[in-house]
Amino acid sequence: MIDPRDSSGPAIVWGADPGCRIWVGGHAIENRRALERWLADCSRPPTGKIDAAFVAPLSLDEGLYFAHKVKPRLLPNGKLWLVLDEISNAPDRSPTLTMDKIRDGLTRGGFSFAGLVPIGDRLVSLGFQVGVTASGESIR
Repeated sequence: MIDPRDSSGPAIVWGADPGCRIWVGGHAIENRRALERWLADCSRPPTGKIDAAFVAPLSLDEGLYFAHKVKPRLLPNGKLWLVLDEISNAPDRSPTLTMDKIRDGLTRGGFSFAGLVPIGDRLVSLGFQVGVTASGESIR
């Protein structure tokens, strides 16, 4: 488990090396601030292709909105990470924000599930990439 107090937090596990090009969004303010702190060594270009996108959504709809907003900017091997309070145990989050619904919504939108990274005892990050079939073919 990753210690969220570490200055780089989960950035290394996410593949967000210093200087990589990222986008950060979402309205879960506390989680977004943590993302910005952990990813401070990354570049945040306003336009152009990016290596990864990080979203701290308040609801399933918000997570899907931002995922589809940044999808065209992601490089072919780029990742999308949603950072959430422990799913379904978060009283201040939408009750529809469950792992199955997130996975289903993003899969229908052309993403494939790439993994789960727990962060401390409060957060979890769900990784996705632009859809790739079992044989490795892109479904972008």
